[in-house]
Amino acid sequence: EEAGLIDRDVFYDLVENGQFDYAFVREIPKRENRLEGYLFPDTYSFSKTADTEQTIINAMLKRFEEVVYTQENRSRARALGLSMDEVVTLASVVEREALGENDRKDVSSVFHNRLKSKDFPYLQSCATVQYILKERKAVLSEADTKIQSPYNTYQNKGLPVGPIASPGAASVEAALYPNQTDYLFFVLGSDGVHHFSK
Repeated sequence: EEAGLIDRDVFYDLVENGQFDYAFVREIPKRENRLEGYLFPDTYSFSKTADTEQTIINAMLKRFEEVVYTQENRSRARALGLSMDEVVTLASVVEREALGENDRKDVSSVFHNRLKSKDFPYLQSCATVQYILKERKAVLSEADTKIQSPYNTYQNKGLPVGPIASPGAASVEAALYPNQTDYLFFVLGSDGVHHFSK
C-alpha cells in the first residue's frame, strides 16, 4: 500500500474471499485469516501499472506451491501423520520461535515431542499468544497466557487453529525434518541463545 501497489481493503478481501486455483487453497480449513502462512515470503518484483491485488497474491501463492507444496513435502507430511496445513502451522510457530538456523530444528523437535507427549501436550508457545495480542511482548503476563483463543497454545492442546506467520523454506524443512531429541523445553538465556532440556 505504501508503495502504491495495492488498496489494503481490496487486498484483505481477496485474501479472505478471492478465488485462487491451487489445490492447497482448497484444502485450507474454514477460518479467519484464510491465507495466513500461505503468502510465501520471498523477493518479488511488481509493477504499479501491470499488477493488481489479485496478481500479487497469486504470485505469492504460486511461489508457495513451488517451494512448499512439493510432492516430497506432501509425502513427508503424510509419513508424520500431518496434513500440509498442520505442517505450515507448525512451521509458522518454528519461524517465530527459532533464533535462526542454529536452533530451528531443535525448536521443531520440542514441538514434535510435545505433540506426542501425554504429560506435556500443550505447546506453550509465546509466539502464539503474541499473534493474538498482535504485538511482540518481551515477557508475557500470566493473564496473557489465559486469553481464550483457538491460537492460544497455553490453553489448547496441540497446534493452534492455523498459521501465525508466513514460514520460510527453512522453517518448513525444520517442521518436516526436526532433529531427533528428547527435548520438551527451551528457554532464552541471558546469553541470547536458546537452552534445551528434557
